[in-house]
Amino acid sequence: MSRQKHIKNQREHAKKRFEERFKITLNKKLRKQIISRINNNKLIKINTNKKSINYYIVINNIEIIIVFHKKTKNIVTCLYYRKYMEEKFEKITMGIKRRIRKKFEEIANIKLSNKAKEDIEKLMSKEFKKVREFHEKELEIKKKSINYINTRNHIE
Repeated sequence: MSRQKHIKNQREHAKKRFEERFKITLNKKLRKQIISRINNNKLIKINTNKKSINYYIVINNIEIIIVFHKKTKNIVTCLYYRKYMEEKFEKITMGIKRRIRKKFEEIANIKLSNKAKEDIEKLMSKEFKKVREFHEKELEIKKKSINYINTRNHIE
């Protein structure tokens, strides 16, 4: 597939996802506004991988994760912010829980009983709740920053 066709497919996919998920029309003007904010470092980077960067933005009071392709410099898709963050948080916490369990098992050189596992889960849940509350407060502050686009007025 040619580069131009690939870019066109990415744009069409992103446009379709914006409409499906958020009832927002991703027209040329809005797409350029978002890309401009990405290029000027005015959006909050949430995650980076080999091919893409995920950014947080608020459009028409809707929290959205924008997936931006590094090579094509194009918006690939959009995701539900809350669902994305919950899944990300769950992956992180599950990884931490596994590592802690493994360390306990190594120390004791035995498998933990169900009761011990439950006690550890309760203790970790309290700690993770504190982390989540801190994270949510941090995002509340960031929401009030420069990441708002109102597509009705196209404020820049």
